[in-house]
Amino acid sequence: MQKTMQQLLIAFFLAIAAFLAMLQFKSASNVNNSSISSSLERIANLQQQVTQLEQRKQELVEELKGYQARMAELEKQGGEDSAYVKHLTQQLNDARILAGLTELEGPGVQVVLNDSDREMIEGSNINAYLVHEQDLLDIVNDLKAAGAEAVALNGQRLLANTQIKCGGPTIITATERFVPPFIIDAIGDPATLEAILIQPGGIYDILKYWGIQINVKKMDKITVPGYYGPVNFRYAKPVER
Repeated sequence: MQKTMQQLLIAFFLAIAAFLAMLQFKSASNVNNSSISSSLERIANLQQQVTQLEQRKQELVEELKGYQARMAELEKQGGEDSAYVKHLTQQLNDARILAGLTELEGPGVQVVLNDSDREMIEGSNINAYLVHEQDLLDIVNDLKAAGAEAVALNGQRLLANTQIKCGGPTIITATERFVPPFIIDAIGDPATLEAILIQPGGIYDILKYWGIQINVKKMDKITVPGYYGPVNFRYAKPVER
């Protein structure tokens, strides 16, 4: 009888322990579900904010273009009345071109790059089959060395101090993030620009070795947009005379 009583007590306590464990598990599950739901909601809100900011940014760019067009018209009207004002207006336009703030067009080349579509060799590094920021920098530098007068990456004008850097699976410039394919437009002598890229042992051959998809095309007319991002000089200042 005493042994039976002990067994009943043990069974009772085991049942209570199991019940408490089940409650704790359900409580933890509810907390986890609540946390996941909260995180997903926060991600959705952030995505919505990013979309709204992108739309607002585009609206501001279009507004800026309108102001610039109006200012150009006023400068043109002023220049018609005075040879001196006309001369100053021409100098201002030249300065804008050098600063990369003016949309330009002319002959040149278009370079299109995409990650390798080749099957990976066993034991090789996957990074060798991807387009990296250094590849883009090498191409841009070669084009500038060959006399490119204006260069754009995926429709964004590149200035002298524009950064091109890696950001996870994307390439980051001053104001944008890009994913492949990468399209580089450059204005200059088409034959010279093409020649520096496809020269033996050059960047074209190096990328092709790893199966990187690269195409260089000479163009009779390329349009390179003006730069509409921020221009910040923290240390460089005009010399006061």
